[in-house]
Amino acid sequence: MKPIIGVLANNLLQKDGKFPGLERTFVNQEYITAIEMSGGIPLIIPFLKEKSVIEKLIMQVDGLLITGGIDVSPQYFNEEPLPKLGYIEPELDQFHLYAIEYAEQHHKAMFGICRGLQILNVAFGGTLYQDLSYVESGTIKHWQDSRRCGRAHKIALTEASALKAIYDDGIMVNSFHHQCIKELARGFKVIAKASDDVIEAIESEQGNYKLAVQWHPESMTKDKDHHYKIFEYFIRQTVANIKV
Repeated sequence: MKPIIGVLANNLLQKDGKFPGLERTFVNQEYITAIEMSGGIPLIIPFLKEKSVIEKLIMQVDGLLITGGIDVSPQYFNEEPLPKLGYIEPELDQFHLYAIEYAEQHHKAMFGICRGLQILNVAFGGTLYQDLSYVESGTIKHWQDSRRCGRAHKIALTEASALKAIYDDGIMVNSFHHQCIKELARGFKVIAKASDDVIEAIESEQGNYKLAVQWHPESMTKDKDHHYKIFEYFIRQTVANIKV
């Protein structure tokens, strides 16, 4: 059985060039390829504002992939914007938040990547650091100057977790983010951290299956010993979730 995986799209606003102001709905091809390689059927869900349309598309899928992208607006976790907050689109946040809410109501498995981890945490009541520089204890470098498939830093895995089941030992991950989890949402547990204690992965403790990571495994799927496996794991969990 090949589950249908809805892939939440992002919105790209062209700021200069020949067509300033033009908006594009897009998804990086790496997400699509990773789902297909892992036995799923990807279905792109475009940036939408009408709730009834979002609902109809969510009902067509078995699981939901929440992709990376721009910063999450602090208005959705009750903070004022701080100086190092990046570009935001509150309407895009509203789209992703409602899609997550409706998917949860209808028992869909979910997998969040980078921004996907952040918006998933916010959707269930958690908060974010608007920039890593606001972490008082200090952090390692989390935005690598190298190819997207390159390895940036190690993560430590929690025992009795999805990642431990997939990888067994700690792994090296890529890293392209400047926001991170501050307060973890209720109903989740931390299953991986970087050496500076920045949360790198979370998993739901009960109910519909939810997994989220701070790095970009879709850019590292050629490394079959590691990052390819996380998509296969999510596909298996999605199938199991359908049967429950």
